[in-house]
Amino acid sequence: MYHLSRTTLAAAAISLGSLSAAFAADLGPRPAYKAMPIATVYDWTGMYIGAHAGWAGADRTFERTFVGNAVVSLVINPGFSQHPNGFAGGGQIGFNRQTGNWVWGLEAELTGTTLRSSTTVAVPTNPLLTQTYDVSIDWTASLTGRLGYAWDRWLAYGKGGAAMMHETYALTAPGLVIPDSPYHRAKVARLGWTVGAGIENAFHDNWSWKAEYNYMRFDGNDSITNALSGATITGVKSYTDVNLHLVKAGINYRFGAPVAAAVTGSAAVYKAPIMTAYNWTGLYVGGHAGWVSTERNFATIMGVVGNVFTPPFQQKPSGFLGGGQVGFNRQAGNWVLGLEADASGTNIGASTTVVDPSGTIIQTYDVSIDWTATLAGRIGYAWNRWMLYGRGGGALMRETTALTAPLLGTRTDAHATRAGWTVGVGIENAFLDNWSWKAEYNYMRFDNTKTVGNPSPLTTSAGIMTETNVDIHALKLGVNYKFGGYGLVAEY
Repeated sequence: MYHLSRTTLAAAAISLGSLSAAFAADLGPRPAYKAMPIATVYDWTGMYIGAHAGWAGADRTFERTFVGNAVVSLVINPGFSQHPNGFAGGGQIGFNRQTGNWVWGLEAELTGTTLRSSTTVAVPTNPLLTQTYDVSIDWTASLTGRLGYAWDRWLAYGKGGAAMMHETYALTAPGLVIPDSPYHRAKVARLGWTVGAGIENAFHDNWSWKAEYNYMRFDGNDSITNALSGATITGVKSYTDVNLHLVKAGINYRFGAPVAAAVTGSAAVYKAPIMTAYNWTGLYVGGHAGWVSTERNFATIMGVVGNVFTPPFQQKPSGFLGGGQVGFNRQAGNWVLGLEADASGTNIGASTTVVDPSGTIIQTYDVSIDWTATLAGRIGYAWNRWMLYGRGGGALMRETTALTAPLLGTRTDAHATRAGWTVGVGIENAFLDNWSWKAEYNYMRFDNTKTVGNPSPLTTSAGIMTETNVDIHALKLGVNYKFGGYGLVAEY
C-alpha cells in the first residue's frame, strides 16, 4: 500500500511538472501579429498661401487714335497692334473644401509682369509726323472660383472669375504740337475676366506644386488718356482691347492636417508591400502644347539703288504652339541618357509698318513662324518616377515673310527654312505605368546667316533682301507614352 502510494505520488509529481512546464511555456513570448496598415487619403480642405512664376504674352489692339480738342481733331494713326511678352511672378491665397473626390474653392492672385511694347507709327496724311506709343502692363490681379477633381494627392481643376490689369501708357509725338510734346505717362487700372485650368500635386504633407494656364480679356470699353503739353481738353485718347495669356508654375503651403486617416481592417499576419523602382529605359512618343514668344531683330534694309530702305527695327510676337515628340531613353543607375526629336506648329505672326529715312516710302513687314523642329540629346537624373533633365541640339524654323509697299508693288510672300540651335530644361513624372507628363522650357536661336528675298514687280528679281536674327522662348506641357516594361520589382 505504501509502495503504491509512493508510485502514485511520483507519477502525479511528474504530471504536475509536465503541466507546469507546459503552462510556463504558454506564458512565454508569443509570435507578434501586426494589424494591416492604415490607408490614408489626402484631404485638400483648408486655407493655403503660395507663390508662382512663369511667362506672359499679350495681344493688344489699338483702334484709330485721335489727337486734338473738342473743336479740331486729327487721326494720328489708322490702328495697330502690339504683342509684348515677358516674365510674370507673384503670389496667391485661397481656400479649398473637399467633398468626396470634388474640390471647390476661392482664390485671389496678384502677378507682376515685365510686359512692355513700343511702336512708332506715322500720321496717315503726313508720314513725316510720327508718334511712339510705349505701353507696359505693370501687374494683374484676379479673384476666381475653382472646381477640381482629386484622386488622393493629385488635383485637376478649372477656374474663372474677375480680373484687373494696371497699365502705364506713354506717348512721344515730336512735331504734332508746338512745342514738341515731352514724354507723358498715364496710368489706368482696367477690369476684365479670366478663365484657366491647372493640375496640382501634394508632394509632401502640407506642400503642393501646381502648373497652370490663365487667359484674361480686357475689352476696349476703357480709354487711356495721355494729355499732350500743347493740346487742350482731351489730349490723346487710345481705345484698346487686350488678350493676356499666362503660363506659370507655383507652390502652395496648406494650413491644417495633411491627411484624413481611415483604418481598412486588421489581420493576424502583415506582409510588407512590394516596392517598385521605375525604369525610364525605352522608346516613347507623345504630344505637347504651350506658349511661345519671339524676338526678331531686323538689320538695316537696303533698297535696290543702294539707299537705306528702312532703319533697323524689332518684332516681338507671341502665341500658341503645339505638336509632338518621339525619343528613346536609356537609364544607368539614376542617370538617364536619350535622344529626342520634336516638331511644333505655331500661330506666331507680327506686322510692322515703317517709313524710310526720307519719309517717302511706307512699308509693312508681315512675318510669321509656321513651325519649328529640334533634334536634341537629353541627360537627366531620376529618382524613381521623377526625372530632372537638360537638352540641347540642332533646330529648324520655317517662316513666311511678306512685304506690302504701295509705291513699289503688290504684296508677295517669301518662304525660308532656317537652321539654328536649341537648349532647354524640364521635369518629367511617370504618373501611370507607361504614361508620363512633362513641363519644359526651350530656347532657340537663329542667326542672320540666311536672307529672305521678298520679290516685288517694281524691283529687281532679287526683291528686298531682309536680314534678321530670331530668339525663341517656348514653355510647354506634354505627355508621353513609353513602350515596353515600366518597373524593376523587388520584395522587401
